[in-house]
Amino acid sequence: GNGRVIYKGSGTNIALSNLPTGTNFSIAFFEFNSYDYDVPCYNKSAYTYSFSSPSDCYRTISSGNWEDTLIWEKQLMCVGGWVPAEEIPSFNSSTVTISEGHQVLINEDITLDELIIDKDAVLTIDAGINVHFNYASLKDLVVKGGTLVNNGFVTYHESVLADFNEGSTYIHNQDGGKLPTATWGDNSNCNITGIIESVPTNLKQDFYNFLWNCEGQTAYIGFDDNNFPQQIRGVAEFRKAGASSQCNFNALRTWTGDLIVGCKILIMTTTTPTGAFTVRDLNIVANSEGQRVLMNNSGNTLTLNIRNLTIKDNGVLDYNGIQSNATTVNVSGDLTINTGGKI
Repeated sequence: GNGRVIYKGSGTNIALSNLPTGTNFSIAFFEFNSYDYDVPCYNKSAYTYSFSSPSDCYRTISSGNWEDTLIWEKQLMCVGGWVPAEEIPSFNSSTVTISEGHQVLINEDITLDELIIDKDAVLTIDAGINVHFNYASLKDLVVKGGTLVNNGFVTYHESVLADFNEGSTYIHNQDGGKLPTATWGDNSNCNITGIIESVPTNLKQDFYNFLWNCEGQTAYIGFDDNNFPQQIRGVAEFRKAGASSQCNFNALRTWTGDLIVGCKILIMTTTTPTGAFTVRDLNIVANSEGQRVLMNNSGNTLTLNIRNLTIKDNGVLDYNGIQSNATTVNVSGDLTINTGGKI
């Protein structure tokens, strides 16, 4: 009763079998002492041991909906051959793999962990769907050159760690929300596409490529120092921020990669008396929304350090800003202004 099993016997080895997979167990051992009710029935403290029974591994055999058992096969206890799955994987499973080239849609709320997305595979979370990444002893999200598309609402246990290996992509098509805490490999991509009025959290990470492309943005977006990319090793591009909105960030960073500005207004500023923003190459371009302006709108001193500066397609670099300030632009390489570009 009460989930307890008492084993009576002698010997030095006890074998447990037919345990439900993915279940936590605790075992306590006592040394028997006496049948006398006036004395304790054991004379040593209990030795306790906790463990989890082995779980099955799952992988897809075709594209389809996550809830369709026909797209899954499993490996019992994660050893031996694979057999058709009679159930869909859950967070009680061991590793769950979206196999190379497969496209899988999650369209029901679910809790996951130990998820692997293989090369050229795509896992899409449907709009309005809640997905929670639980914490396990292994990496809870590993993308090996595939893509995770978040159209829904994703939450993460505070200890969840993710890997986006080389060539992997994460698409955040959610207003607000939180990015996974991850190691972003070379040529990986973090694409923010769904922002309307709320800034996603957990942006202060070391990214390779970072794209802000939010056509539906309707609000002014301000990034504080604790919620803006700490490092860009490839390219950070602010492509679109709505038809009439803008983005503002505290420019106290040294990036080894490039910055491309294509949204209507991107304002760099500094909250300290003197600040510096360093990027490899800066490209200011225009798209269908009109002029692009990059400027310092604080009363503090800002220094912009660039290797190559390119302004084209009616793009504008306004380093005077809109308030009394002192801005210095240092260009160590080439300065290119063409097709209506202005300083």
